[in-house]
Amino acid sequence: EQGLRAELERMSAVASARARRVDALEEAVADRQHTAEQYRELVATLQADVQGLRAREQTQAGEVASAALQAQQALSLNLQLRSTALRTRARAVDLELRRLDADQATERLAMTEPFLPDHFFRTEAGALGAVLSVRRLAAKADVLCAQLEQDEAAASISDAFVAAADVRAQLSQFSGGAALLAGYLSTCSAADFAHAPALQTDAQGMERRLNGLIDLVRSEEFRAPDALPEVRRLTAQLREMADTHVPQTLEATAPQRLANAASRLAFAADEQLANLVFAEQLLAEPETESLVFADADRQVLAMRVLPAMASVVQNCKAAKLPALKLLRQADDMLRANVAANDRAFELADDVLQASDELRDYSVRVRSVVQSYFVSASGDGDGEPIMESVSLERLQQDLASIAQDVFGSTEATPLGLALSVSQRLGRELSALLAFVGDDQNAQSADRAEAPWVARAQQFKSSLVQNTDVERRTRELEEEIVSVRRELKLRDQ
Repeated sequence: EQGLRAELERMSAVASARARRVDALEEAVADRQHTAEQYRELVATLQADVQGLRAREQTQAGEVASAALQAQQALSLNLQLRSTALRTRARAVDLELRRLDADQATERLAMTEPFLPDHFFRTEAGALGAVLSVRRLAAKADVLCAQLEQDEAAASISDAFVAAADVRAQLSQFSGGAALLAGYLSTCSAADFAHAPALQTDAQGMERRLNGLIDLVRSEEFRAPDALPEVRRLTAQLREMADTHVPQTLEATAPQRLANAASRLAFAADEQLANLVFAEQLLAEPETESLVFADADRQVLAMRVLPAMASVVQNCKAAKLPALKLLRQADDMLRANVAANDRAFELADDVLQASDELRDYSVRVRSVVQSYFVSASGDGDGEPIMESVSLERLQQDLASIAQDVFGSTEATPLGLALSVSQRLGRELSALLAFVGDDQNAQSADRAEAPWVARAQQFKSSLVQNTDVERRTRELEEEIVSVRRELKLRDQ
């Protein structure tokens, strides 16, 4: 029994020691876990600090790159500003020199005028003033036409865009007619030049009306639809003046007539595109399309009419490229005083006929389509003026327009317009190739300016008058001498 008690006490002591050891180990494990947790928190803190440092470094690097880019942009802008300032300064110097030349020319003219006889102001001054007035008309029309140039890549166009294209085409014809008339007055005979003062009054009136349009452009109050009737009247008046005074078969004006035809073709292409694209835009716009056409006709419209109109538009764009090349070629020939032969003018007349037909067709199609939408949009109270348009009516209107313009009925919508636009592109390319061939061109006769011939006649008459005056003085001296001798004999 004592042995068992001793064994139990010993086992109890061992168990107590082991319990204390377990408690100590648990405390050590708890301390180590606490230390590990603190270490993890420290590592997480350090990692956060590292990420923050990296983010700050990236931000600083971005700021440095941005600052470098801004510095580069500022340097580039500075260079551009300096270049612009230099160009502006050079332009200002050039303008001042030109103003000085103009002032000196005016002063020289004022100093020279007292030496001119009254006969010059009675006969020659009016004719020279008419030539200068007609030249100013051509120059101002070109300036106004350049100011009205539009962006061809516009997302959508409007009535003002179409009207501006028409105004530019009219101004181009106006400028060409004025240049043709000025060229004729610069090469006509002295007898015809003597009748030139009659043109100055009309030229001055047209110049005042052009100045009014230019003033509207300056004040940004120019509206193409409002100015179009006035420009058309000016063009018709100048065309009548040129047709009345300029012979059509005059060889000296052949380069200018070719340049006028090329300019007319180029600007007619702009008119065709503006009208057709505007009509296509109206027909393809979903919001307005539902107001005009019935639901059953919209799908047929999208499958038959719109693709045909898009094809005509693409053909017109393709024809515009050779038209612009022809215009540059004609301008180069005009500066070099080179005239094309008669065959070139025959080809140009055929191309102009096709271009005018396609232009008239596009204008009437746009007008008809636009009338549908104007009627469908309603009157002032918002009520529609007419019911929806059927596809059959649209096809009938297109066929009627084709019959009036082309003289035949088309089997499919815009079929004749498609064929005419294709033929126009082919004929323009053929005309461009023909004009570009040196074998089909010759140097135009450069006639002497009529005022040069008149000046020579005037100088010769002055020489004759001087001889007469000298001979008269000699005879007077002889008479005086004879009188003296007679008096001496009488004495």
